[in-house]
Amino acid sequence: MRISPLIILACLLLALSGVSAAGLQVQVRSTPLREMPSFLAGSIRDIPYGQTVEELSRQGDWRRVQVTGTRTIGWVHASALTERKIELAAGQALSGQVSADELALAGKGFSPEVEAAFRAENQELNYTWINRMETFRTDPKESLDFLSQGGIYPPGGAR
Repeated sequence: MRISPLIILACLLLALSGVSAAGLQVQVRSTPLREMPSFLAGSIRDIPYGQTVEELSRQGDWRRVQVTGTRTIGWVHASALTERKIELAAGQALSGQVSADELALAGKGFSPEVEAAFRAENQELNYTWINRMETFRTDPKESLDFLSQGGIYPPGGAR
């Protein structure tokens, strides 16, 4: 069987394109898939921890991605993605016996030990509202409405 030079050329171009065939995975608890490469852009949907996405293009620190196994395409900040393989065990703690809360804190530079040391050094601080704020969720449309009322628009966004 003879392989067409066109097929060989197409394979070479794909290999040189720099797009990883293995894809990227979400390394934070959840990240919004945005309409545009901006933290102020509307959210298409949330992508959960461990979800694989295929990188389509780049714009600064933003990645235009397609959620693997779907037709859903949008923008994710590079800090939420990793090339490392994330393995999940169904119904168990995350890989390495790390809880989702610990993972979220670690992504922000915290660990239970770091937080305990900080609390011990700052016993006068009250964490009630901080803990409560972590549970707040805001509808992306309400956030965009709020911003537009203040005259703040995402880069490239409609006015």
